[in-house]
Amino acid sequence: MSLNANDLDNQEKLKRELQSERCSAKLENLAAALLGQLLGLSIPIAKSGFQHGGDAGPAGRQGRRFRIECKKYSDKTSLSDRELLGEIDQARARDNALEA
Repeated sequence: MSLNANDLDNQEKLKRELQSERCSAKLENLAAALLGQLLGLSIPIAKSGFQHGGDAGPAGRQGRRFRIECKKYSDKTSLSDRELLGEIDQARARDNALEA
């Protein structure tokens, strides 16, 4: 799916807005709300602190078992494969039936 010029402009505005936020809660809430809308289920957000590899997830609602992990990077921050793999390992250790 390719985005038109208006979509790309809106995407850039959203990125700037989310990156300007000091707290990651808006990004986590947006990700959970969008995925929840797509799948037709509510997705609660975890409290701050150690979250066992996920900021949000359906906690088994409607038989769904996945975790959402949000990372807020700037355009100048490189992606940390090691950190992301650690988050995945923590989520899998917490739930053997994890689907995604």
